[in-house]
Amino acid sequence: MIYSVSTNSLSPTDTMFMSSAYSTPNLYCNEVADEVMSPNADLICDRDVEHATLDFLSYDDSFIISLFDSEIDQMRELESLPHVRGDSGLISARKDAVNWVLKVHACYRFRPETAYLSVNYLDRFLSSQSLPQGGRGWPLQLLSVACLALAAKMEETSVPLLLDLQVKEPKFLFKPKTVQRMELLVMANLKWRLRMTTPFDFVPYFISKLSCLGSPLNDYSQAFSRASDLIISTCRGNSQMKTLSLSLSLSLSLSLSLSLSLSLSLSLSLSLSLSNHSSQRLSQQ
Repeated sequence: MIYSVSTNSLSPTDTMFMSSAYSTPNLYCNEVADEVMSPNADLICDRDVEHATLDFLSYDDSFIISLFDSEIDQMRELESLPHVRGDSGLISARKDAVNWVLKVHACYRFRPETAYLSVNYLDRFLSSQSLPQGGRGWPLQLLSVACLALAAKMEETSVPLLLDLQVKEPKFLFKPKTVQRMELLVMANLKWRLRMTTPFDFVPYFISKLSCLGSPLNDYSQAFSRASDLIISTCRGNSQMKTLSLSLSLSLSLSLSLSLSLSLSLSLSLSLSLSNHSSQRLSQQ
């Protein structure tokens, strides 16, 4: 059974959670949509979305180092946030929420970065903000929709309407204005830091460094696709925030270098180089 939730049906506590402090009208997206689910929403999932091919041009080493520095600062900030521990009910609810996000992600054939950012926003919010009803039920579903919508707006060139985004058997449906208010609450809670350093920022660099071995371009595209699948699979864990993007991408590049019969020594040299930089950076701070 699917329930339709609007702000008019919220309890006083829930209304405080969705307070007017986050309802600034001039920040809303001017979305035009009917107040009912589109009957053809599921059919939209079958559209053929063309994504840009991966550009394997060599990245400047100083640029990748700056990304690395950014991630260190980012992870230090995340580690300062309280984490959800010992709440098996919330952990289970989070798992269901992430599974729904990934289903919609696959349905619309979004970029892999969209899935990763969606879960990143969700985990960061849950780690610093308590939801009504202990995070179970409609609050977590609303948060999931808002996080997915924000990530899609950050990464996709074509974003479904908020009602059309609520596909793949959601337990609750929300009006666009309700989702928009939640989007503002999420952005305010995340201090408007929506552009995060992710493993996807590093993987092309590592793969492009192996181009000197003369492997065909489709090998690199295949490597990136496989790496993307592995990265997205980490989202199903208890908390994505425990995963250091650079460490993950280094492991992936090493694994991929072996599977593609590329240079193991080159992957190791890249890993050691950036690991040394990490040690120096952390010792300075």
